[in-house]
Amino acid sequence: MTFTIRPATAADADSIAAINNQIWPDLPTDSTRVADALTTRDHGCMVAADGQTVVGFLDSFATPNATVRGGRFRWELDLMAVALEARGHGLAAQMIAASNQLGWRLSCAYGHAVVRVGNIGAERAFAANGYTPSAPHLLMVADPTSGQPIISPPLGWLTVKTLTYIGLWIEPPYENPEAARITAHANGSESVGLLIPETENLRIEELSQIGFQPVNAYCRWTRKLG
Repeated sequence: MTFTIRPATAADADSIAAINNQIWPDLPTDSTRVADALTTRDHGCMVAADGQTVVGFLDSFATPNATVRGGRFRWELDLMAVALEARGHGLAAQMIAASNQLGWRLSCAYGHAVVRVGNIGAERAFAANGYTPSAPHLLMVADPTSGQPIISPPLGWLTVKTLTYIGLWIEPPYENPEAARITAHANGSESVGLLIPETENLRIEELSQIGFQPVNAYCRWTRKLG
């Protein structure tokens, strides 16, 4: 096998969707949704190809730095998958390296990835690219709900379009999560999510009481770009 890493194009949408659905069956998608995400501004997807055959992808996009109003962008390395038959060739690490370069060219200050605790392959690939993990966080999600959205959303609410969903993410200090569910419904988001340190038991209980459900434990992996 001879592999190349390159930016994805709309012509790759079918292959990306097929690999996603093989590796992440709990996050299904289709080629129409993939193609739409690929054309979104400040969005970049890398693919690994064996000749003309796509065997892996890493989807990334820029989001505002939620901690600094008007600050530099953050490069989100969002979803990565390598087909089973193409594993063992270091493709994940190579796609991360290529994505880092793209994020830097788009003026992003640092890279950020959310990796499920115990995903050894992804952890090794990010570590090889200079990323370091946080303490474990709990992913909590909720469905949007109808109501009157607030006029000025907090800085820490980020609406993102990915290969598999449109979502509203709440960054620390997790302002007004109940209102975020209403705003998500109004702007067409399909879910609301946040990552909260596993040690914040009281806040986790409060979130559970207003409709947020725990999913899994994840770590934030970060590094400066450039």
